[in-house]
Amino acid sequence: MIRPRGSDLLLLTAAALVARIAAAFAIDYSPYTDPAYYAMVAEQLATGHGFTAPALWSFLEVGGRLPADPVLPVPSNGHWMPLTSIVAAAGMALLGPDLRAGQLAIIALGVALVPFTYLVGLDLYQSRRVAVIGAVLAIFAGPLLIMYPTVDNFAVFGAAGATAIWAAIRATRPGRSALWLAISGVAVGLATLARVDGLLLATAPLVAVLVDRGWGPWAEGGARRLGFGTLLVA
Repeated sequence: MIRPRGSDLLLLTAAALVARIAAAFAIDYSPYTDPAYYAMVAEQLATGHGFTAPALWSFLEVGGRLPADPVLPVPSNGHWMPLTSIVAAAGMALLGPDLRAGQLAIIALGVALVPFTYLVGLDLYQSRRVAVIGAVLAIFAGPLLIMYPTVDNFAVFGAAGATAIWAAIRATRPGRSALWLAISGVAVGLATLARVDGLLLATAPLVAVLVDRGWGPWAEGGARRLGFGTLLVA
């Protein structure tokens, strides 16, 4: 079994940090509707106003039509999911309701995805070359190079989604299978709080159970360590 190299992790993490900070400085405002909305709700949370929106961004927030008694603020997250704003609000609560403060936790998640990609690549392929290339691609991920540091759900959903899938894979192996399945289930829940289509990731722990039980295409011997009761708990 190939073990991760500390030098690889250090260099990749440092490169990711430089890339994320540089991208953050390149865009010092919310460039379109979604990050502007997430940042606005994060400011509301950080300043003690709860899940409210002091501006109406979309009629989807109020049921798709103008209310009979239109007032502001309105309850937030009638359309957009709340987790990104919660993550961004953590930095704002500590350093003030500023966009840069809101980016801190988002940047941290975007950086963490790079060494995580390295470790997953090493675990799945047992190849340092694959792990390093995968991690480098995670740094320079096309348009995500610029989008990751924005107060948007890319890094949040990426971290939760990647964890959900990898933990489901680990659940098919001997040893603490139920624990890994539970981790996958929690990650699916977090991914869904970041994007409504995160619920589709629930197929990962479901497939893990099918693999474990040797059902369907995996009929050649499942260890039957996991049950559907465990899946429901997850």
